[in-house]
Amino acid sequence: MSMRQLKKCIIMYGLICLNSFIEWANSIPTQNIVLVEPRKMFLDQIRPVLHRLPHVILVPKLLTHDNSNKEQTMYVCDTQGTHAFLVNYPEDAVISSKEKCYTTSVCNIIRDHKIQVIDQLIINLITDNTKEILTNACVYDHIISYLHVRTSTYFDDTQFDSNCFRKDTSHSQDGYSRFVNKNLNVPLPQIAMYLTEPVPQDCQSKFDLLIAQYNITILPLPYLSKKEAPYDFTANNLETIFTDTKLNTCFDIFMQFNPRYLNNSEVFKLFFPLKPDVIYLNRPYDIIYTTKNGAHMLYQILKSTYFTDHMSDLERNRKAIFKLFRKQYFYDYISKIFVIKNY
Repeated sequence: MSMRQLKKCIIMYGLICLNSFIEWANSIPTQNIVLVEPRKMFLDQIRPVLHRLPHVILVPKLLTHDNSNKEQTMYVCDTQGTHAFLVNYPEDAVISSKEKCYTTSVCNIIRDHKIQVIDQLIINLITDNTKEILTNACVYDHIISYLHVRTSTYFDDTQFDSNCFRKDTSHSQDGYSRFVNKNLNVPLPQIAMYLTEPVPQDCQSKFDLLIAQYNITILPLPYLSKKEAPYDFTANNLETIFTDTKLNTCFDIFMQFNPRYLNNSEVFKLFFPLKPDVIYLNRPYDIIYTTKNGAHMLYQILKSTYFTDHMSDLERNRKAIFKLFRKQYFYDYISKIFVIKNY
């Protein structure tokens, strides 16, 4: 069964009060809400009223960190009158009940629904794997605007380490730890991408999500051929871009991308804003991205006689090993000119 695609949504983990949830959901009828709820008692409450909330999607599962879909026991404990819902067997707490649940993860929900923006990720459930849930969610931290985590003995916000979020202290007394994305008010740049090779079938869904989340434009330029030197490929495609006024005036960032990178990674995160002398580089996959000015500087360098003479000298003096190491020579050369950030 195909999942509903969500361009923008709120993800909430755990109901606190059904009536309050219904009132809140009705106050934002145009906002999609993904409600993740593993507890049978609350599932029995919410299911009969879902037909009145067409913008609410119910995921009746337990959040974990490993993207699995398996049966898991959830242990219910009482701690000073507050229920805690634990995925690890509590050795030092009294278990009041336990339930069998099926698991999922924030990453799975994002991929299943092809979510491009999460306005809020709200963790209401008091659970011992909160930190692991957030670690999993932060694979896609670039699309999450706000994090709200219910305060408990199982979550210490000082241990939450993310380069993408800062602590929001404007609501410090409301029982939640709150975080805001550092890039919340940074406008998304116009990004153009050309590919080194076709997208493999097993990477297609990850690639499509990457393109949607960053609103990337794919340029229909030639792929890298087996006989072509990587620097010639880059130079020729940049030449096509910078001799076409329509292309070189519409975009802020240009990106050379190898989709096979997504075979071993969930996402490819872009960092911005960028300085014009900075190039982000992934050497194993020949991924390069930089600003329009940086791309133009790179194009001029690769087409210059200084670079071509340098590579010709290396080829003449190191004929036996040149083809094997020519990509390294290329990256070493531009490393002397640009600030290289290895990705």
